[in-house]
Amino acid sequence: MRLVKSNYEYGNITSLYKIAENTIIPILKEIYPTIWERIISYVMLWDIQLLPMKSRHYLYERTCISRIMVESMSHDSLSRMLS
Repeated sequence: MRLVKSNYEYGNITSLYKIAENTIIPILKEIYPTIWERIISYVMLWDIQLLPMKSRHYLYERTCISRIMVESMSHDSLSRMLS
C-alpha cells in the first residue's frame, strides 16, 4: 500500500467526499447507477487541480481518491467515457 505524501492529497479529497456523500452522491447513484463513481472522481479531481482530461490519471494515482473509489482512471477508460 502506497503512503499518502501530504495532508493536501488526503485532506481535500476526503473533505470533498464527505460533503458529496450527503449531497450529490445519492442523486448521482439514482440517475447514473453504473458510472456515478467515475463522475464524482472527475469532479473532485477537477476541483483539486485544473488539469486536462488526459492528465487526470496522474493526479488520481497521487491522491487518496484511488483508495476511496473503485473506479479505473486509465487512458483507455478516459477514451471510452468520452466516446
